[in-house]
Amino acid sequence: MGELYNELGKAYSFLTDYREAVSQFTKAISHALDRDGWAKYNVNLAYVYRRMSEFDTSYRYLSLVYEFVEELSPLQQGHLLLNLSAIHGLNGFYEQAIDCARRSLDAYSAANTHHYDARLYGNLGLAYRELGNYDKAERYLEIAMQLSGDRWIGVFPELGFVYLLQGELDKGLACAQRALRIVWSSLISYDKEDLAILCRFLAQIAKQSNKTQLAIRLAEKAQVFYGQIGMWRKWQDLDSEMTDLLQNSPPSNLIDGSALSFSEISTFLNCLDVVNSQEIIHKNISNLLDMRVHYTKLLATALRLSEQDQNDLVLAARFSDYGLTALESEVVLNPHRSPQAFEQYKQHPNLSVLMLRTFNLPERILDIVADHHENYDGTGFPMGKKQGEIHYLARVLAVVDKYVSRVVMDEMRHSEIVKEIVGQSGTVFDPTVVSAFRKLFEIDGMP
Repeated sequence: MGELYNELGKAYSFLTDYREAVSQFTKAISHALDRDGWAKYNVNLAYVYRRMSEFDTSYRYLSLVYEFVEELSPLQQGHLLLNLSAIHGLNGFYEQAIDCARRSLDAYSAANTHHYDARLYGNLGLAYRELGNYDKAERYLEIAMQLSGDRWIGVFPELGFVYLLQGELDKGLACAQRALRIVWSSLISYDKEDLAILCRFLAQIAKQSNKTQLAIRLAEKAQVFYGQIGMWRKWQDLDSEMTDLLQNSPPSNLIDGSALSFSEISTFLNCLDVVNSQEIIHKNISNLLDMRVHYTKLLATALRLSEQDQNDLVLAARFSDYGLTALESEVVLNPHRSPQAFEQYKQHPNLSVLMLRTFNLPERILDIVADHHENYDGTGFPMGKKQGEIHYLARVLAVVDKYVSRVVMDEMRHSEIVKEIVGQSGTVFDPTVVSAFRKLFEIDGMP
């Protein structure tokens, strides 16, 4: 039962329903079967409190686990010390953050896992940056960048801030350029905190290029992301920064922005606006989009899709309902209220494609968006395609979309939704996709 409650806690944490996550992790702790399980659940609970900006509470739970650190497996030691490193850094205890990060790296090495190395080197870089040791900050952030490849977009702006602090404006611009190039490859699949960091860094670049209005737009977007994930201290910091942008005169050390495409930054912002415009349709749409991306990634991995297909699928998952923003809210929220309303609703995939074309997205992504409401037996919309006529990735997205919509919008039980999807295999959904999706929820061979 402990693992079940733990998984539920992780799901609620992903949906930023932190209070419910706290409840589930607390239940997991009470059902722990051994010291490692107890430690894992407490560390997860501490992580949630950290995301809620309740740093003292987070530290209290981590300190409780630390009393038994020598009894833990190397893997759980690594998890504990990783989180202690993060909370020490947030509380301004940078030397302790460095010590915990180093010890976490050693523990993970003993456990023969290096999954978290990039984050730990990033923590080291951030701590040294706050201590004013920019040489070490640069060194460790560069290691983090090399280890993460394109997977951690947040490391580029963090390194860029180090360059700006040292007056190395050209290197700061290069970080901005690289971040923008990478973010287009799998836009909006990144963590919202990382996107907030990127927007904040680009705001600083825009400010030092005397593009105040663009800087304010970027800072506001960063604030939106921080607000959505409950990081209110960061939100307040940005409030102060925007006041500074409005009141202060242009900086004396202006950046020559000719090497950076500000039109590309504007397009990036417009795409973020697409996501946010979908989120205002209903209070739960933000959670729906995040959860849809989450399960899209899981299913894409299970199906062993190529990296390109995974990136395309994530983009389609984020953007596929953009056309709904062009319809009346009554139609969107209750499409079956009349035959006329449903006919309008059925056109939203086509509307999404037309509206997204202005962002020059590849046609292969637009094809997924166009087909994501088609049914395997030809009874879907808008074109009534069937089986192989439907883009394969659209068939993948259709299964995820049904599951997430039922969970988030209809608040149905997980078991009922899976039963419904399995029952529609071969009619509404591609049987091979349904089979892979069902296996996502099997534990030790049991459904």
